[in-house]
Amino acid sequence: MLSYLAAPPHAALRGVVLRFSQRRCRDAHRQVPAFGLPARTDQFIEFYLGEPVQVAQGGGAPLPAPEIVLVAPHTRPGKRLQMQGDIDTFTVHFQPTGLHRLFGLPLQGLTDQGLSAVEVLDRQVLALRDALAAAPDFAGRVAGAQAWLAQRLLSARAADGLDLAALRLAADTSLPQRTLAQLANCSERHLHRRLVERSGVAPKLFARLLRFQGLLAAQRRAPTESLTVLALQAGYFDQAHCIRDCREFTGQAPRAFLAAWPDLGAPS
Repeated sequence: MLSYLAAPPHAALRGVVLRFSQRRCRDAHRQVPAFGLPARTDQFIEFYLGEPVQVAQGGGAPLPAPEIVLVAPHTRPGKRLQMQGDIDTFTVHFQPTGLHRLFGLPLQGLTDQGLSAVEVLDRQVLALRDALAAAPDFAGRVAGAQAWLAQRLLSARAADGLDLAALRLAADTSLPQRTLAQLANCSERHLHRRLVERSGVAPKLFARLLRFQGLLAAQRRAPTESLTVLALQAGYFDQAHCIRDCREFTGQAPRAFLAAWPDLGAPS
């Protein structure tokens, strides 16, 4: 059975790290049917400590993902994932500008990609991989990851108004861009440009993607609920906007996508 565990970071890391998670299934015959990935705001580093996942782009053949993959936000669908065999993943999920703060990465150049973290960051990430593999349990993995990230935080860029505005937008997608610019003490044009640099996604698209992710989470909590109710819970004004976003972000109508979305052990 596929198990899922998650834990928040300690207080010092909350401005850059959203959570830690682990998926495990010690079954050499386990196979999750290939499924399409939607567009999403997620940015994370994922460690494959068991079998690597297979990733296919468009109609291409599936290829193994890097052993340690850095995934930036995706603004469009098109990738398909296959998980099989000995599944053991540990993931560090970042806040909207967390990767930029910790590593100085310009996210607009990485959007819609999953890249080798060793090549994009540095070989120090291999030390964290070894620590995770040696840890006796999830708590030990989280402790190792937090210690490694705390060291990175010592030389990280200090948070400023733009980072705080990004965190506020992640917490409340209804905030107007004008309000976010006021929080960041800058013009709306400057806000747009710098948030694209730091998060990979423009503010309005970021809010739309988060609202759609809220729809997926609501559906996980209540899989038999009507699409109209789920859309309202996720913050949509009406079902038409929900259907439009679903087609843009998944390439499918809502019910078709939700029916094919696999149970990965936790809400989306």
